[in-house]
Amino acid sequence: MQQIFAKTAVFVHSADVRRQAFLGKLADGRLEQAFFFVQDGQRGNGKWFNCVGHIKSAKGAEARHHKRKKTPPLFRWPLDTATVLRVFLNMIHSSFPMKTTVLALLLAGAALAQMPRGMEIPLWPDGAPGAEDAPDVSEPSDDPALPKKFTVVHHPSVYVFLAPKDKANGAAVVVAPGGGHSQLVIDKEGWEVADWLNKRGIAALVLKYRLARAPKSHYTVAEDAWADASQAMRLVRKQAGDWNLDPKRVGFMGFSAGGELAALMETHFSADTRPDFAVVVYPGFKPGAVTVPKDAPPTFLVCADDDPSHVVTTVNLYLDLQKQGVSSEMHIYANGKHGFGLRAPATMPVSTWTDRLWDWMVNKGFTK
Repeated sequence: MQQIFAKTAVFVHSADVRRQAFLGKLADGRLEQAFFFVQDGQRGNGKWFNCVGHIKSAKGAEARHHKRKKTPPLFRWPLDTATVLRVFLNMIHSSFPMKTTVLALLLAGAALAQMPRGMEIPLWPDGAPGAEDAPDVSEPSDDPALPKKFTVVHHPSVYVFLAPKDKANGAAVVVAPGGGHSQLVIDKEGWEVADWLNKRGIAALVLKYRLARAPKSHYTVAEDAWADASQAMRLVRKQAGDWNLDPKRVGFMGFSAGGELAALMETHFSADTRPDFAVVVYPGFKPGAVTVPKDAPPTFLVCADDDPSHVVTTVNLYLDLQKQGVSSEMHIYANGKHGFGLRAPATMPVSTWTDRLWDWMVNKGFTK
């Protein structure tokens, strides 16, 4: 058994001695719930764990123990300790109410040397203000811990990707994927961006924010999504010491709808949420949605000329930054259309935009 947080346990394998100990702890109140796993077979090149149930009582545990071989697993993932912990925590965050004590214990246990790559941490331990108590909806990817996209978000969070120790330079970036506020294209504009940043020694915190234009959503961009982004900035600075980060080198990067969030973050901030730099990639928002202050952070902007509506937004934001004397750099590529991310063909000039970004970050001193 491995304790994850207060009164919740994970059981792996089915040894009777552990099962009996668990039943006793459930009976006397030392445990309130547990997730029971059994190992089975092979799939591809790796072994898998099956979750056979979420158990809240001794009676339920006894019944699940005897029926586990006949009951389809609730979910499964590769047999690897770090992956098990990561996926379990991610599942808890998206499916069950979180409490302040849970987040505190989670953060305290997430030591730098032991934090699983891509660990999900909730932004609002007692639930986001005005959020529904309902599960998030996502589309799976090949990695069970990192979905391909989200279509419903009620539990905002960040997925933490710390840079390798031998490369880490102390900088961090909160990354907001796009998706028109109706979905989060979190693989292309989240996980892939985190990999790119990590290879250059920069920690990445991929933001899962509430979607204002998802079906039946009552959330708004200017209040709810922006609040999630602001809370992410607070979290990374609060954890900077534990994660070996420089709280004065924390940037915000956004793509498309996430680019709108980046523009909001660099123009509507408090002392603890102001990004030290902003990266705005093919942003989409209505004219007049942002007003640039004189103390807006240095900004890097990029878009393709054959992305008509977004290139106008990009250029207008650049001009507004210039009017306020804010240091900024903009790159407009002839071709690339919308949503090129890091996937543009190598034969296209737009594929080198990340090289220009890196040059800018080095020149501005954000990498050291």
